[in-house]
Amino acid sequence: MEQVLIISNNSKVIDNLSQLVLTSISAQLYFADTLSEAEKYLLKYDFSLIIVVSLAANKLSFEFASLCSKTNAGVMIVVKNEPHIDVFEEYSRQGIYIFPLNMGKRMFINSIHLLTSIHHRFSIGTSKEQKLQKKIDEIRLVDRAKCLLIQYDQMSEEEAHHFIEKQAMDNRVTRKDIAQKILDNYNL
Repeated sequence: MEQVLIISNNSKVIDNLSQLVLTSISAQLYFADTLSEAEKYLLKYDFSLIIVVSLAANKLSFEFASLCSKTNAGVMIVVKNEPHIDVFEEYSRQGIYIFPLNMGKRMFINSIHLLTSIHHRFSIGTSKEQKLQKKIDEIRLVDRAKCLLIQYDQMSEEEAHHFIEKQAMDNRVTRKDIAQKILDNYNL
């Protein structure tokens, strides 16, 4: 199920957009009246799609663009009239799609599908990146522990490595856990 945030202070527009979203995808909807309220939601949830209703895209501050850069959600600004091409280009460089209402319901639904699929593609990359970052953090922690064993216990690098590996196997814990214990023992 997708998580979708709709930012608007117009209840009629919210109702119409909610119906369109729910007819096109299975989603849990969240609503915000202001960008500051939306920011609170962004800290709590991982949205697939963010829809912002604005009278004109050029009136929406670029503060919103930086807010959206903190997420990998598909972002759509729904505007009444088609803005100047420069506005389209500026927002598209920041990964934000502008949707003029005169494009119709069918195009809106297609846009929802496109943006949620882009979100899923980014999520795959983000997941891999997070796994790699965890592995790098573990290696750094183990290396710091090895350095302490070398410095304070006069072990060679190979002995320190073997010590951490053996402790992890004997205690049935990860090398990271043993490394953290070593750092704790030396108050680091």
